[in-house]
Amino acid sequence: MNRNKYELIQDRNDIGSILDKLLEYNSEVIISEDTTEKRTLYKSNIVFVNHFNHEMVLKPANFGHPFSISGKYRFYITNEQECMHFTCTLGKTTFPRFLVLKWPVSIFQQNTRKNKRISLDHKNFLVNFSNFSLNANLVKETYQEAKLMDISKAGFGLSVDEEIASFLRPNDCLIFTYINEKPLKDKLSGNVVYIKKINPIMSSNNYTVGIKFNEETRFNEILYHLGQKTDNKDDLNELKRLF
Repeated sequence: MNRNKYELIQDRNDIGSILDKLLEYNSEVIISEDTTEKRTLYKSNIVFVNHFNHEMVLKPANFGHPFSISGKYRFYITNEQECMHFTCTLGKTTFPRFLVLKWPVSIFQQNTRKNKRISLDHKNFLVNFSNFSLNANLVKETYQEAKLMDISKAGFGLSVDEEIASFLRPNDCLIFTYINEKPLKDKLSGNVVYIKKINPIMSSNNYTVGIKFNEETRFNEILYHLGQKTDNKDDLNELKRLF
């Protein structure tokens, strides 16, 4: 089997070992609505795992007032190397400090992606892009600036306000032209794969936008520009090492 960390894992026998790696102390768990929008409700970390009973104990990443949830939710488990998601129905549950979650056996039958993502939330990278949207047989173009949230070899996430999110649609083509006011020698294109509203408690911005690259040939150029604009000179080498 190809061990390239950016490809979907097709071998079911490997998913169990990947789950073992995911269910490590402090792996992040994101709880989202199990709806089309998949709106993020809460972020937490794993603090204890009972493999025999298929249970894990989650601790909220940010403490606050008691948070009650009930119904069907989607759980994303991520660490530095892998990510996995599954759905689970919860009864009326108060989530002030800890949540005990029993994961379904069917988790072993769901796709798992080994995809290293680099969080850039605190780096303040800004990207400029033109948005091409087909509406009523007319192509509309806008020129905007957004904050770069995270990046992988497959694409990256943007943080945008409601005004920008209002005119973006899934499958829109975005042409990226600048990173922190430095022009890209060869423009990079990608398509919108999701537009998701964020819980305002967790973020000062309202929406995240997922972009899938149309080409991977320009990826090294992006890493170059990101490395040039970091405070830590080792960041560029670290980015290259990861990919």
